Amino acid sequence: MREQMQSLSWRDVARIRQRWRGPFLLKGLLNLEDLHRALDSGVDGVILGSHGGRQADWAISALDLLPQARAIVGDRFALMMSGGIRRGTDMLKALALGADAVLAGRAPLYGLCAAGAAGATRALELLLEEALDQMGQLGAIDRADLTPRLLVSRQQGFRPPTTAG
Repeated sequence: MREQMQSLSWRDVARIRQRWRGPFLLKGLLNLEDLHRALDSGVDGVILGSHGGRQADWAISALDLLPQARAIVGDRFALMMSGGIRRGTDMLKALALGADAVLAGRAPLYGLCAAGAAGATRALELLLEEALDQMGQLGAIDRADLTPRLLVSRQQGFRPPTTAG
C-alpha cells in the first residue's frame, strides 16, 4: 500500500510553486512546524486535515489544531479545514476557531452515493440549514460573529456566567 502513496518534500513544493502561478493550496497538514514551512514556501494556503483519519486515527484533529494554526499563520494566507465535518455545527466550530473555509466532502459524497446529484445537493442543503439555524440560536448575524467565545472546550469545562451581586 505504501507504494501507492507518494510523499512530497518541501523542495517539491518549491518546484511546483516556481512552475505554477495559479492558486496553490497544500492539503493534509497536521504539524505546526509544517505550517511555518508552508508560510515560507509561497503557497496560497493550507488545508488542515488527516484525510478522514485514514492515515492515523489517533492523530490530533484539524479542529483541535485550528487555534494554534491561526496564531501561526495570522492573515498571511488562507487557512482551511477538512475532515470531521458531519453537521452544520461542525462547520461553525471550525469557523469560530479560525478557519477561513471548511471542506465538507464526506456528506455530499454520501448523498451522491445514495441519490446521485440530487442527494449531494440535499446533503449540502442540510449542512447549510443546520448551520444557519444554529447561528440564529447563537445570535450570530454573520461570519464575524463566530468566535471562540461561543465555544467551551472539554478542558475548560462549563462555568456558568457569574452574576453581579
